[in-house]
Amino acid sequence: MRSRELLSKLTLGVAAVGYCILFTLPHLSGQASKPSKDMKQLPKFEDYPVTEDWRGPASPVQLNSREERLFRTYLTEASKKNPDFANQYRFVMWGCGTQCVGGALIDLGTGRVYQPPLASQTSGEEHWIFCTNWDKAHDLAYHVDSRLFILPCGDEVYYFIWEADHFRQLARVPGKWPSRTGANG
Repeated sequence: MRSRELLSKLTLGVAAVGYCILFTLPHLSGQASKPSKDMKQLPKFEDYPVTEDWRGPASPVQLNSREERLFRTYLTEASKKNPDFANQYRFVMWGCGTQCVGGALIDLGTGRVYQPPLASQTSGEEHWIFCTNWDKAHDLAYHVDSRLFILPCGDEVYYFIWEADHFRQLARVPGKWPSRTGANG
């Protein structure tokens, strides 16, 4: 009888420790899913207008790094199309497996290629991956006349602004982005 009580207390203790680790570790590591802005104050496309007026012609895409050359076909083909983001940029994306998506931003004025937001500083294909919990029904949202870039990934929606040569995060909000809301371009 004593061993059953001991086993029961031990099981209860392990469960309590597991619960504490599961629910406090994300908060300690800074990865908790808390909105960084009030829902009423989320960025809007009109809040971040483009100030320049680029007319082209497009420069040839620069494939300087090994990572850029891995996706030369996607990048080269996308660079031949009209801008669809922030006046002179073209965003291109590709699949990298189930629920995995990668992409790049091409400056059509210079031909320079930039990493998408949320991509890591790794090498190879991983250099371009920006979401590994992608839902095709919840598309990216960006416009040619705005610097705002909205990226739904998993159960969070990220808001970024393009600043000359990088994305800066404005907000991260838990919840799904409505299906196919942002007509890109």
